[in-house]
Amino acid sequence: MVILGTRPEFIKTWSTLKALDNHSEIESIVVHTGQHYDFEMSQVFFEELSIREPDYFLEVGSHDLTEQTIKIMGRSKKVIEEVKPDLLLVQGDTNSTMATALTSVQCRVPVGHIEAGCRSYDLSMPEELNRIVIDSISAIHFAPSEVSYHNLLREGHNPNRVFLVGNTAKDALDEGIRLIGNSPLKNEQFAIVTIHRAGNVDNRSRLLEILQGLKSIQMRCIFPIHPRTKKRINEFEFMDIINGSNIELVNPMGYLSFLRLMQDSQLVITDSGGVQEEAALLGKPTLTVRNNTEWPETIWRGYNILVSADANEIKSRAKEVLSRDLREPDKLYQSGAGQRIVDIILSMHRKNALGFKQLDMIQTGYPQLALSTDQKNGAMFGFTKNGSFTTSEMKYIVLLKYRKLKMEE
Repeated sequence: MVILGTRPEFIKTWSTLKALDNHSEIESIVVHTGQHYDFEMSQVFFEELSIREPDYFLEVGSHDLTEQTIKIMGRSKKVIEEVKPDLLLVQGDTNSTMATALTSVQCRVPVGHIEAGCRSYDLSMPEELNRIVIDSISAIHFAPSEVSYHNLLREGHNPNRVFLVGNTAKDALDEGIRLIGNSPLKNEQFAIVTIHRAGNVDNRSRLLEILQGLKSIQMRCIFPIHPRTKKRINEFEFMDIINGSNIELVNPMGYLSFLRLMQDSQLVITDSGGVQEEAALLGKPTLTVRNNTEWPETIWRGYNILVSADANEIKSRAKEVLSRDLREPDKLYQSGAGQRIVDIILSMHRKNALGFKQLDMIQTGYPQLALSTDQKNGAMFGFTKNGSFTTSEMKYIVLLKYRKLKMEE
């Protein structure tokens, strides 16, 4: 069973769904929670990427975090108990992902997490809390990057259940480029803007600074407006700032329309995790209006800069990156993730290894963490029977080779 609920999930599960449907040994059930429920935020993505219609639509809709989580859990529980899948696949860090993962484990159905191990280390972000919860209860972890892979190992997850598979966003972007072509449509310079996170748009002063910063940039700023952002702009009476300025508010876009605009743009300004990935894969300079990111490799490779919600900083950083030559995209993430995920699932299923094995403390005792430093291989962590480190007693081993990630790389 594959759970979807929001724009990023529709896009990033495309290649996995395609690989599942192409394999006769697998019967896949698609469930749409309805977290994003209008056409622009939902149906258009199914149509553009030829994703088959969901088998179940839970019609959850938009609510505050607690109410939405409760509704998703209650409605998904009925479907999970009816279908009784061998594995529940979830993607990313949304409320739909966290709520259905938790429900699935309660129903004793193992969870596979696509895009596991991403960390911003900011517990004020709902998405970060979701990531931690999902990874802590998932049976299989599909990491999109080396950074996320090593995050999972460092946190002590069983290395036999952590897989570096590549980034499904790269699969979707490659398909999108194939569908739209890669010849530019526009000669003018413009920036593409997406701002929607609660920390930015629910805070009056931060949203004001961001809008003032956009207004100060010497180019057109095309701003597909998220419903949440539109609501706050009207509540805070900020339309007077936007009217007659270089900021052009447009309706939410489908994936291909947005991809074409981003492909033609000279600058991307965002607070979205997914847009950071897509922009870097296209080689676009990006200002991320956040104090942290779960995609640090986009910064280390020189595509992305974190900026505060400060009008002067947004103005100066935009001027700085626009003075550079546009970078050619490189192999930031591996493609082919969707097929690797399905191959791993099949391999584990054939070994009857999809779920966790019950820990038998009669045989093993209570697991205690032991640490031994090894000059050659770094550090080894293991659960031992008596607390002392012996290789024969270790049940799970995480072997970490520490490597320095340089900013200039």
